Amino acid sequence: MKKRRILVVGGIAAGPSAAAKAVRTNPAAEVTLFEATGTVSYGICEAPYAIGGLIADEEKLVAYTPERLRDEKGIEVKTLHRVEQITPAGHRIAVRDLRNRTVAEVEYDKLIIATGARPRCLNVAGEDGRNVFHLGSRADTLNILAYLKTESPARAVIVGGGYIGMEMSEAL
Repeated sequence: MKKRRILVVGGIAAGPSAAAKAVRTNPAAEVTLFEATGTVSYGICEAPYAIGGLIADEEKLVAYTPERLRDEKGIEVKTLHRVEQITPAGHRIAVRDLRNRTVAEVEYDKLIIATGARPRCLNVAGEDGRNVFHLGSRADTLNILAYLKTESPARAVIVGGGYIGMEMSEAL
């Protein structure tokens, strides 16, 4: 009998959680997670605490490495792989390996899309300035930390009053 193939698109928090649940629910299934960045499991909600210095080592926000997800949870992880097309009728996706730029088609029985949220752009002049940041990924966290270290700004403006916005106001 052919193994059931479950694909998960997206990392950070939702993707690894959904993949782990898929393994628990379907222990005989082959579960593969695709993430476009180099970090698969990251505590983005804790990023303001790393930026504010309450968490001294930003690397502690990496919850799982691809190897650890494979070894402990049985999930095959493909970082630096971006899903570019979904063909629901054919039960397949097109995935680009960002390292070598090749595209492969992968068949699935079940597809979980866990790409998460994206910080909203305001489409205003100056939004692309070198001192304007979004916070939605590890790269964003590292960019903010680098800027704070090199520039030591005295003021900040935070747009957005959600949890991360409120935590950033406290952190800064």
